[in-house]
Amino acid sequence: MGSVRKDLKTLTVGGVTSAQVTSAGARIYLSNVPDLEEAGQLGRDIQAIRSFGPWLDPNGGAQDVTGDATSATLRPSAGEQFVVYGAQVTNSTGGSLGCVLNLTDGATVTQIVTTSAPGSGAITAVAFPYPLVITNTLYLVASNTGNLAVNFAYHTSVRA
Repeated sequence: MGSVRKDLKTLTVGGVTSAQVTSAGARIYLSNVPDLEEAGQLGRDIQAIRSFGPWLDPNGGAQDVTGDATSATLRPSAGEQFVVYGAQVTNSTGGSLGCVLNLTDGATVTQIVTTSAPGSGAITAVAFPYPLVITNTLYLVASNTGNLAVNFAYHTSVRA
C-alpha cells in the first residue's frame, strides 16, 4: 500500500479510471500502520476530488449528428453527463420549418428554445440561454415540424 500516493501522482485527470483507483488502493491490513495512513490519505484525496465536482473530460467536445428526421435525441449513457452549449439545425426542404428543443425526463417536457429554419439547405445556429447539463434520466429532444438534421454541440463532463 505504500505506493498509493506514487500511483495516484502518475495518473492524469483525463486518464483516471475506477480500475486504476481500485488497483492503487490494494488491500489494507489493520496491523500495518503505514498502510492505514496511506489509506486515510487516499480517502481524503478522493473526497477532495468528489467535493470539487465533475471535471471536464479532455476527450469531450463531440457533436452528435443526426440525419434528416422529425426528432432527434441527445441522451448520455447511464453514469455519463453532458454539458450542451448549443445546436445547429439544417433544413433540406423547400420551405421554412420550426424546431423546438425540449428538456425531458421521459414524462415531463420543458421547452428550452424554439427556432425556425429557412429552407434550401440553410443552417440555423441555436443558442441556448445557458449551458444545459443533461444525464441519462434528464435529456434533450429536438422536435421538428419537418425533416431537419440536428447537430448538438456538447462536452462530456462525467464519464461512465
